Amino acid sequence: MSGVKKGLIFDIKGFAIHDGPGIRTTVFFKGCPARCWWCHNPEAVYSAWDASQTDKAGKILERTMTADEIMVELKKDRIFYEQSGGGVTFSGGEPLFQPEFLNEVLEQCKQDENYFHTALDTTGYAPWKTLESIADKTDLFLYDLKLMDSAEHRKYTGIPNELILDNLKMLADKGKNIIIRFPVIPGITDIQSNVNQIKEYVASLKSIREIDILAYHRMGEGKYGKLGLEYKLKGLATPTSERMRELKKEFEGSGFIVKIGG
Repeated sequence: MSGVKKGLIFDIKGFAIHDGPGIRTTVFFKGCPARCWWCHNPEAVYSAWDASQTDKAGKILERTMTADEIMVELKKDRIFYEQSGGGVTFSGGEPLFQPEFLNEVLEQCKQDENYFHTALDTTGYAPWKTLESIADKTDLFLYDLKLMDSAEHRKYTGIPNELILDNLKMLADKGKNIIIRFPVIPGITDIQSNVNQIKEYVASLKSIREIDILAYHRMGEGKYGKLGLEYKLKGLATPTSERMRELKKEFEGSGFIVKIGG
């Protein structure tokens, strides 16, 4: 038994089909170093909702859990993982923000009696030693790549991107299984110079051939008011289906396998 460490979780969702292959359970970790203007999970970042609060449906908005408690939840859907080639995805927030707890849960996922396929949805913004410590227990990295210009990256996310790019290169050099996730934010990430730079950089990492392009949406906008926060992209239109198809074709023209959505 483990469970010595506890982590802060704000949601666990079963039957996820956009967070890696097959049918999955997505475990959402609380906490993130970034403050992306388009974040649709602000409850993962900010602490205005505490663990005693629930939403209107009575759902707990955050709770502390042990690795053992998480494994109980994951085992409920084992049959769906086995039938679909799915598994568990750790998302957030940023799971690397709770590195020791993440490591413990990943270790349990790789024990013989469990052995779930594991995916990590990450910004990559953490010390390399943190990523290195979990790399061999992570079957798939869903790696966010937003903006190539570090000043622009800092403006729209609150953090620079040098560490993110360095970590991505080192993971690629280790031959890890990586899918790039590119959020398409009109006028911010979706400008031609940024698209070109992302294509060029990812193409230089020979082991990465897959890119998911994710359309900006406003589904999280209502959460900001509940948290007493300003939503900085109010009124921004979502990308058209035509624009998403154009981007897909453009990335495919550079030799990538491209999927619209996760």
